[in-house]
Amino acid sequence: MSSTKSLDSFGLSSKNTFISYLIPEKVESNNDEDEYKDDVMPETVIAEGIKNSQIIPRQVRECHFTYVLPEPVPEPYHICSSPSAAEMIGLDPNELKSQDFVLGFSGNKLLNGLDKFYCTVYGCHCYGSWFGQLGDGRAMAMGEVMGKDMKGEKQRYELQLKGCGRSPYSRGFGIIIIIIIHQLIPMLLLSYSQMAELF
Repeated sequence: MSSTKSLDSFGLSSKNTFISYLIPEKVESNNDEDEYKDDVMPETVIAEGIKNSQIIPRQVRECHFTYVLPEPVPEPYHICSSPSAAEMIGLDPNELKSQDFVLGFSGNKLLNGLDKFYCTVYGCHCYGSWFGQLGDGRAMAMGEVMGKDMKGEKQRYELQLKGCGRSPYSRGFGIIIIIIIHQLIPMLLLSYSQMAELF
């Protein structure tokens, strides 16, 4: 089968159709450091290139999402991956063994076409009361790629990194956890053995 791609070209099919219908947050980059500098705790470690406005939990208005950057981690390494899931999203399974895969999917390197990370804002009612602003506090979307579903038909997938850094919607800071691929497969339709093969 090989409609799979190398890491260099894998993200180039990314169109980010979801956010094309949404309004991004407008952050005045010139005033960024001054505006939020008093909100940053002295012991806070901020990676190079990460703006204060990204890591300060705050009310965000008149937008649906905020562009962000993942915060690099020291010495990431590969634990496990799924060749069959890689094929489904259109990535050559041989890339799972590469250092670029480790760096790209740990948030330490921006991959071609998957270099405009974003977090979405949302809200909800809980037990009849408005719960206020919520959002992707630990998850960052890398972008969308075209792959195939379990029947071999074209399918669009949104790739996310989970726990890869802070956003304006964070309510605390977690650790790097796992890569999650939204809508990868309808999990309820899989048997236990099929799930074990994928993960």
